[in-house]
Amino acid sequence: MSVMAAQNGSHLYTLMEEEPSTPYKSQPWMLHVVLHGTMKGEVDDKELHFNMVPYDVRDIKKEVETVFSIPACVQEVEFEFVQLKDTDRVDSIRLQSGDTVFVNYKSEADCESVKVALDWMQLLTCLLQGEVPSVTNPMSFDLNEVIRAGIDDRLMEDLAFQKFSPWTCPVKQTNKMYFVDLGGLDVLMELYSMVQREAWCTSIIEMKFLEASCMCILSNLASSNDLRRLIISKDGVARSIRSFLHVPLKKGFEVVDDSGCPGRPDHNNIILVDVVQSALAILCNVCEMPEIHEELASNSELLRQLLCVSVSPTFEILRAQLVASIFLCCAHSPSVHAHLCRAEVIEGLLEACVYRGAAMEQQSTPIDLMLLKYFTQVFMAQLVLVSPSLLPPSLLEKMHCHMQELLDTADPYELMRFEETCRFSCAVLTKLQSLSIQVTIFCLISSLSRPSHQEIMVDEGLLDYVICMPWYVPGEVKAKADLVVRALAAHKPLQPPSLASIAKAKLAKVHFGLDRVVSMESIHNLFIELYPALYVST
Repeated sequence: MSVMAAQNGSHLYTLMEEEPSTPYKSQPWMLHVVLHGTMKGEVDDKELHFNMVPYDVRDIKKEVETVFSIPACVQEVEFEFVQLKDTDRVDSIRLQSGDTVFVNYKSEADCESVKVALDWMQLLTCLLQGEVPSVTNPMSFDLNEVIRAGIDDRLMEDLAFQKFSPWTCPVKQTNKMYFVDLGGLDVLMELYSMVQREAWCTSIIEMKFLEASCMCILSNLASSNDLRRLIISKDGVARSIRSFLHVPLKKGFEVVDDSGCPGRPDHNNIILVDVVQSALAILCNVCEMPEIHEELASNSELLRQLLCVSVSPTFEILRAQLVASIFLCCAHSPSVHAHLCRAEVIEGLLEACVYRGAAMEQQSTPIDLMLLKYFTQVFMAQLVLVSPSLLPPSLLEKMHCHMQELLDTADPYELMRFEETCRFSCAVLTKLQSLSIQVTIFCLISSLSRPSHQEIMVDEGLLDYVICMPWYVPGEVKAKADLVVRALAAHKPLQPPSLASIAKAKLAKVHFGLDRVVSMESIHNLFIELYPALYVST
């Protein structure tokens, strides 16, 4: 019997009843509701009927959610031009039957489908823990039947690929917020931990499938920036790494089993590929959070596995791009450069570029290969500019050749949809300093071609520093730095930078680096640090 057939129009798998708010009065009640969808600019007048007077604004939001599929967590309710709080009581704000309230929201959601999947996940978690679930319609549950019903109805697949993806769709974003608001992330992580208890080599195929499904949902949740730190706080990174390392991969081989032999294309290996790819997607999303860079970069087994994925014929070039992106994001934290400047890391990434280039005709397109090289070269430029003394001398010539190739063959405007954070710093190695700065300028030209990226730059207070950049870079790259300013001027009017910004740019170039200078409101303390003798109190 399938989950949908078992429902009979109601949530069979609801584990507990919601505690209702205390009713204010038991009598019919009605509100005029003006629904304002802010994303689409839609306005709709509706009537909302209650069997009893709602106790507070929370009750009104729940009814709007039930009737119009607009989750309570995304609603903003206004009455007489005042935004109401969830705890505002109906009688205290003098809201009466027949009054009009305004409900602002970004997007509606697939509330019913999200609830069905979450109810099944809650039931399954209880059964795996050996607990007897409390349900509205009691019946005996068999663990295997529940698992099979969920798999047959593709509940977790539908949640991951239909309800949470693509991440750019407002409805999908709202679905994710609704899922988390219902406690879905806690249920997901608990279920994930339950199916991870067995070693991969001894786990039954249903548990492997459930693990892959949990990771697929988690990877789509991690595509939302607002949820990444929440996922990190719930041990999502450590669990993903554990899944990623279930079976060691060997360079040049396809999926391998526990004996180290090439795997057969059976269901176990297909699921393993899904697990590896989902783990890679999770890590690629959360690695933008600086607090996990040490956890990733210090794990030598993880780095080895990442590099093996880059040159495995099992995984398409997109996975190699994700690997390079993870290394690039980690490189934004100088504290982990000692782990990243090792020869095996740099040579592994360069080998991936060569391998994918040789297989380009069969597996990829020129833009795919360009993106892989782009991420790899920017990663190397970060290391050269910030931590040149950590780089093995034997690799410098290789890095020089590959960075020069990118600048000679790539078009930054083809990459404008990818945003990279640039770091300006003095380099010791003059041979690579110019190339590394050119790669950084390449990133800026690419990023600043998009209006949204220009807004981010202005919001972060970096506009003046970009305008100052041609004044402070080495002579051989001044012309290219000037291209950044010209590209920016083509999209928006520019003003001369302030004297304070000019001074800060000089201090950043010569002494302190841009991060520290930008974070300080006044440069007075920097001058005290540079010239303490001038500020000795008399």
